[in-house]
Amino acid sequence: MAGRKPKPTAVKKLEGNPGKRELNTKEPISAKEMPECPDWLLPEAKKEWERLADLMNQMGVLTKVDMAAFAAYCQSYARWKEAQEHISSKGSTFETDKGYQQQTPYLTVGKKNKNPFSFQSSARLLFSCNSIPKNYGDCSEGFYRRLIIIRFSHAVPQEKKDSELLEKFRMEAGGIFLFALEGLRRLMNNHYVFSETQVK
Repeated sequence: MAGRKPKPTAVKKLEGNPGKRELNTKEPISAKEMPECPDWLLPEAKKEWERLADLMNQMGVLTKVDMAAFAAYCQSYARWKEAQEHISSKGSTFETDKGYQQQTPYLTVGKKNKNPFSFQSSARLLFSCNSIPKNYGDCSEGFYRRLIIIRFSHAVPQEKKDSELLEKFRMEAGGIFLFALEGLRRLMNNHYVFSETQVK
C-alpha cells in the first residue's frame, strides 16, 4: 500500500530535518539555474513569478527543471485572483436573459485529489407544504421573491378518491405529455411568467 510521498531533501534541509532521519544523499540534484519566465503567462502570473522565483531559487527549491510546475502554479494563482476580484465586485450570481439568478462560472468546485471544475448550478427546490417555508438566513426579500407558488386548494374527500388514478395516468401518458408541451408553449409566450389559475 502506498504511503505518503517522500519530501524532497532540499525541503527537509530548509525545515531543519525535524525528524532527524538520515538525508538522502543520492537524490538527483539539479543545477541551481534560474528557469526563464514563459512568455505565455498572464500578466498577473508573471508578477507572481517575479515575486517568488529569485527567493525560491536561492532556497534551492526552484531550478530549471521546475519551470512547468512553477508556471502552472503562477497561472493558477492569476486565474484564482481574477475570479476572486470578479466575485467581490459582481457577486457570486448573475441574472440570465430569462430573469433567473444563476451561479457565476467564476466559482469552482474542487474534489479532494481531483482536478477542479467550473459549473453553473441549475438546481431548483420543490417544496410540498401547507404553509410558506420559513427562511431564517436571509433578511431581505430575495428568497420569497423567487418563490413560484402553485396552489392546490381543492381537497378530494376520502370516499371520492380513485385508487386506480396512477394507472389511469400511465394509460394517458401521451396525452398528458402533449398537454404539458402546450403549457410550456404558453409559458414561453408569457415570458416565463406563470399565470394564476382559477380553481373551481
